[in-house]
Amino acid sequence: MYRSFKQSVALYKRGELWHLRPWKRHSLVLMVAGVAYVIIGISYILAEPNPSREVALQYAINWFSLDAWGWWFVVSGIITMISSRWPPVSRTWGYTVLTGLASAWGLFYLVGIVF
Repeated sequence: MYRSFKQSVALYKRGELWHLRPWKRHSLVLMVAGVAYVIIGISYILAEPNPSREVALQYAINWFSLDAWGWWFVVSGIITMISSRWPPVSRTWGYTVLTGLASAWGLFYLVGIVF
């Protein structure tokens, strides 16, 4: 259940802001997605980039190296796993991290293929 700002302030005043949410299906989705992002990031860090990937991702690689993109995926995955249980006030910021990184990556890939 989403809380209003007043309810969030009340949680903070009672010291309950640092508690964990109970484990639910929402937590499972975020945990699995976070683990997947960490694995994807590690594969970008450890694997040798092939020429076709470098051509398709030329705009993304102009911004950051493939290793740096791998670290972005790892950090996003860890943040998403944390968001599966904390904070008790908000449930959407893990999805925001996943969507933001996936959108940027997909946009760079699409632009690299089209242009």
